[in-house]
Amino acid sequence: MVDLRDFGGGSGDDPEPEDEVRLKLSRWLADHGAKVYWDQRPSYGYQTFDPGRRARPDLLVEGQFQTYALEVKVGDESATIHDALPQLVGYWETVAADETEYRVDGKEREIDAFLLATGNSPFGRLFQAEGEKDVLRTGTSEGRQRAVSAGQIPEREFGASETAVRALWRFAKDRRPDAELGIGALLSSRLDGDAGGVDEAAPHALYYRPGGYQPDHWDSPGYQFWESVPSYLDK
Repeated sequence: MVDLRDFGGGSGDDPEPEDEVRLKLSRWLADHGAKVYWDQRPSYGYQTFDPGRRARPDLLVEGQFQTYALEVKVGDESATIHDALPQLVGYWETVAADETEYRVDGKEREIDAFLLATGNSPFGRLFQAEGEKDVLRTGTSEGRQRAVSAGQIPEREFGASETAVRALWRFAKDRRPDAELGIGALLSSRLDGDAGGVDEAAPHALYYRPGGYQPDHWDSPGYQFWESVPSYLDK
């Protein structure tokens, strides 16, 4: 059971399972230098953001250069994660169409990507591993290695999680092929062969921008991104 004293206080009641996962992920993200905001109270010591009336993600996460909106699921039931895919796409599409905005202390926060997160994210996957629901893929191709070298995807992925993330990308491209807003999942550095335990693994975002993203100093637009959440790769 979560000890609320570890999170700066809050409600005297024990948190619900999804709040326990939010707390776990919030501490993980904050320990690696990110700022975390909750959409509700009790927020167990974390600041809150105003999610408006539409497209209400669970957390806002600010890195050094990027801001992510996270939809959090416990991750113990595959059906719940599958149901979260169209939910996340709906949120993403609403923000991509400029139909809602998020504010912290009255100031708008521009979102760079919407990410699906579960209690399994620190392990580098969305689903549970029990019963071989989410198996780590072995082997690679020349094309995958090029994408890894370009910082577009991790070195390896769990099969069910990979399929879910690619489904998000296909849905988004079909809905708004010109959108620069990203969509994907919160995973971890364990996918790049991080030898440390799960507590040492760093939060990473894997996402896709259907319309591409090209800062002035880039020669061509980027579409797929694999980056450390607390700080953007292009420093």
